Amino acid sequence: WDMGGRRAGSFGSVLKVIPAHAPGPKAPSIHDGQLVVQGVRALCLRAKNSELVSGGSDGTLIVWDITNGTLGRVLKTIPFHELSESSVCSFRSLDAQNDGYTLVVGTNRCEIWALSNDIPESLVQGHTNDVYACAWHPKKPYKFATACDSSNVFLWNARRRQLIAKVNVGLAARSVAFSPNGAHLAVGTITGSIRVVQVEDMSQKVAEMHFSSQGIKELKYSPDGTKLAAGSHDCDIDIFDVTRGYARLARCTGHSSYINHVDWSVDSRIIQSTCGAYELLYFDASTGKQVRQNQRDTMWHTWTVTQGFPVMGIWRPDNDGTDINSACRTHKNPAWQTLDPLAGSLEEYVLTAGDDGRVRIFNYPCVVENAPGREYIAHCSHVMDVRVAPTNRWAVSVGGSDRSAMQWRILPESQDEVIQIKPQVEQYKVFTAAKRKGVAADPLALMADPADAAAAAAAQITADADAAAANALKNKEAEDALRRQSLKKYEVTTVTSNIKGAGTDAQVFVVLTGSKGKSMDMKLENSPDNFERGRTDAFMLEIPDLGDVHTVMVGHNGKGSKPRWHLEKLIVLNKTDPGVNPAVFTCGQWMGADVGDGQLSRILKLGTQALTSRKYKVLVKTSDIKGAGTD
Repeated sequence: WDMGGRRAGSFGSVLKVIPAHAPGPKAPSIHDGQLVVQGVRALCLRAKNSELVSGGSDGTLIVWDITNGTLGRVLKTIPFHELSESSVCSFRSLDAQNDGYTLVVGTNRCEIWALSNDIPESLVQGHTNDVYACAWHPKKPYKFATACDSSNVFLWNARRRQLIAKVNVGLAARSVAFSPNGAHLAVGTITGSIRVVQVEDMSQKVAEMHFSSQGIKELKYSPDGTKLAAGSHDCDIDIFDVTRGYARLARCTGHSSYINHVDWSVDSRIIQSTCGAYELLYFDASTGKQVRQNQRDTMWHTWTVTQGFPVMGIWRPDNDGTDINSACRTHKNPAWQTLDPLAGSLEEYVLTAGDDGRVRIFNYPCVVENAPGREYIAHCSHVMDVRVAPTNRWAVSVGGSDRSAMQWRILPESQDEVIQIKPQVEQYKVFTAAKRKGVAADPLALMADPADAAAAAAAQITADADAAAANALKNKEAEDALRRQSLKKYEVTTVTSNIKGAGTDAQVFVVLTGSKGKSMDMKLENSPDNFERGRTDAFMLEIPDLGDVHTVMVGHNGKGSKPRWHLEKLIVLNKTDPGVNPAVFTCGQWMGADVGDGQLSRILKLGTQALTSRKYKVLVKTSDIKGAGTD
């Protein structure tokens, strides 16, 4: 580029285009989410500005010679490719020591690599997509596994906080479980198949089962290790016989929504399960028949269901049934106290993972309303799962869209940090010495008590701090007033289609993009009857000026008893500026994981025509012969 305008005659003109990186695989654009070629992603200088390093979406770093002030020859090409990954990584950030050769790079897989002598060394290993499930090794309680949407299953070392192994199971993984002897690892996928691999060699497949048409949400081995329970979005629980090569033993039916959690009794006879309709049911694992007798005296090997008497205190009055995604009771195994000197306490607690990004801990059983507990913030997204190590020493939580696993240490007594809140003071304060005045010396003043002088000085310092705090508060109030004046009111109106099943009870959100900027994700909620079939709902939003709104992303979180939604159109109206015409965005499409193309959101552009639908009349005539009819 010609930044001086001397050679091309105009400022910012292109002087030369030099081929560098291959296009690489397409990835979602940060602007509108469409799949596009990423190209060159990062640039930095190193070696005292004598070399330029470029990183592309083709998984390579290229080092260029710029000693003559121009982009010269290629000095070196550094490829990045992991054997367990089906595609190359895309670089997102790049930095280097200006007077050296050491590089630090960040990739789209949430990884950070350091290059000393241009040899890659992993600093941070991350998940390559949204992470949904985790499980601890029952015999080696310092190991845990996580499963994510990129078809990868990760095995981690909690002591070293490092990645041990990674395997690609070929399909997006949604659940994971270790067998009680620690030999097998079962992985549930989004397509309904289950793949079992060996823990010591995760590339070796033990078995593969596929009896469900939708995703496997929960996997649990029985305490004796002879059975495996798999809960799916088909609303069923399949029981597999491990001793017979994971042959299906029974199917448990009775839930009216997708299965959330499953627990086994200590004797491996009964399972309890919950679903998206908030039902708590019991089944006989050998026959699959529902057990209708009260199970209040049953001893449960684990407690991960979010409903039931022992955990009814984890719910707050403002929670709905989807706000808590996971729960896990600590383990009561005295043997670990002698085997591991660092094992945690045998006192019983229950940990929860919520949609608000918090991990909470309560005493178990937790039965009182508004039970006392502690909450901790680490994730920047919904916490999808939380599990406690067999020794009760650690817990691990996974954060969904933030693609991270947080490792926690469980302490018998709280060791919270004490934070001292200091008064606000001005960021910069210039001291100006007072001008001296010629005065006659007072002998009494010269003989004043030094303690009184120190007290006066301290009082003056306190007065100065109070004045600074008052000034800062006044400035903040003025800034808030200016910010409120700059906000504009936008009315967003949704029109739900008048067709069967069009309404939804999921949480709907919208993102507006205009000529002056883009809004954040904004929830649309003001009535429990919103988004019903054929209903028109209006929502008032106060946000910074976006200019002329030309693009809208609308969708929902896919939760609730009927999450699918068919939107006819969406209308955006600037209420602050009355002269602006409303922007109408036509949709006419389904949004749901179980309908259409499975997308939970749509990107609507101004002027785009909606998909048209037609009614067809189908005539079926059954033959007039014996046995032709069917039921």
